[in-house]
Amino acid sequence: MLENRQELTGTNREKLLSMVQDTKLAAYINEVYRPGASVGDGGTADKLIMEFYEGSSRHLPKAKERLVGINRIIDSGKLGLNDLDIAEALRDDLEYAIDLFK
Repeated sequence: MLENRQELTGTNREKLLSMVQDTKLAAYINEVYRPGASVGDGGTADKLIMEFYEGSSRHLPKAKERLVGINRIIDSGKLGLNDLDIAEALRDDLEYAIDLFK
């Protein structure tokens, strides 16, 4: 997951956006990591994990939608290795958070 990649720790949005080449992946990163988000690493997955422990699921539909889109990009076979690594890490984080609600 992203926390295991030291170069991606801290505020991830700007770092991720500066690292990816694929514009569709960048658009999903922009949606998953909103400017000014302050929970965890600023991503939807961390917000959803917090909501799970608080008894809420407000971000669950958004997380599911983003996961579908990220999986489409991964399955397209058009990502370079770096972008694929990032997309898979985003997918894994979202899947973990979504699976808490099952």
